[in-house]
Amino acid sequence: MRSKANCPLLLLLVFGLNSLTAGNDNLAGGARAAGMGDAGLCLEDVWCTRHNQAGLAFIKETELSSSFEIPFGLTALQTGGLACAIPLHKGAIGLDVSSFGSPDYQENKFGLAYALKIGSHCSAGVQLDYLRTVIAEGYGTRNAIAGELGLEALLFKNLKLGIHLNNPTRTSLAEYNDERYPTILRAGLLYRLSPKINLAVETEKDNFNPPIFRGGFEYTLVQSLIVRAGLNGNPTMFCFGAGFRMKNLIIDTAASWHPILGLSTGISIGYVFNPPT
Repeated sequence: MRSKANCPLLLLLVFGLNSLTAGNDNLAGGARAAGMGDAGLCLEDVWCTRHNQAGLAFIKETELSSSFEIPFGLTALQTGGLACAIPLHKGAIGLDVSSFGSPDYQENKFGLAYALKIGSHCSAGVQLDYLRTVIAEGYGTRNAIAGELGLEALLFKNLKLGIHLNNPTRTSLAEYNDERYPTILRAGLLYRLSPKINLAVETEKDNFNPPIFRGGFEYTLVQSLIVRAGLNGNPTMFCFGAGFRMKNLIIDTAASWHPILGLSTGISIGYVFNPPT
């Protein structure tokens, strides 16, 4: 029989690692961004549903992707996700599903997004999220509705700005002590140094933790192989990754190293559907 002591210990671990993993944060999505230190704010792929919904407006093909990550080798902190992006005649829609934790403590998220171009160089996106937090052993379940807002702008030919705000309404998590889901602001830049090299930097600030800096790059060795590296700060983690594209299939892998907690690994597998003729 499972001891009830396991649940408080797990909660202590989860919230003690708040800046590293969850604690009802907006979880990072996709191994592509993970290999770049999670600096995915200005990347344009299906995982815009997690990083910045405004990027969906520039996606030209329907894409479906799943992602799985085990931070520091701890299955109690495992994260799974599913993302789908569908371009429309005007704009695009996206679906985002994620699950964090174990049966003792679990966070689930279901999001529906819409993005629209504003002129030829700007876009905006919104997402409505259903959040569900489950604590086992009779501690209860919390359901809530929150939202996300995103903006993208091409400042110069090769320089793009991204801004994302998660939970602007400061949705309540519990009445006790006026506990609320975190409100998170991210801002960053993506610079295309050449057709083969992307450089990304960003910063994140929520209403509980110090600012976090992230940066990374990706380099296309050949059309089917991309290598990545990055740095995720506060605390510092060194990140690496690789991407493989075989016709319509996309596989991204990522690993990060924390000097004390050790290795985290992740993988994403996606499929790009041919656009309608």
